[in-house]
Amino acid sequence: MPDGYRPYRGSAFVAAVPEGGKEDGSGDDVTFTDQTEGVKRALSIQRVSVLPSDPGDALADAAREYYETVLKTLRSPS
Repeated sequence: MPDGYRPYRGSAFVAAVPEGGKEDGSGDDVTFTDQTEGVKRALSIQRVSVLPSDPGDALADAAREYYETVLKTLRSPS
């Protein structure tokens, strides 16, 4: 694990996330926000789909949700 990161375990993945970040959510739908003063950085993890579906639709939905999550995070006051 790189210095300054910790492992985060979802149902089917492991990710290296920044230490000391704010964690919102759990499991496969979670966002980590850097709490460093003057920094606007976040990592959002979302399950694309739990049901079999068209891969293009699932990816488009995930991209739209990610974009909306990032905008909310960047626009929210610190």
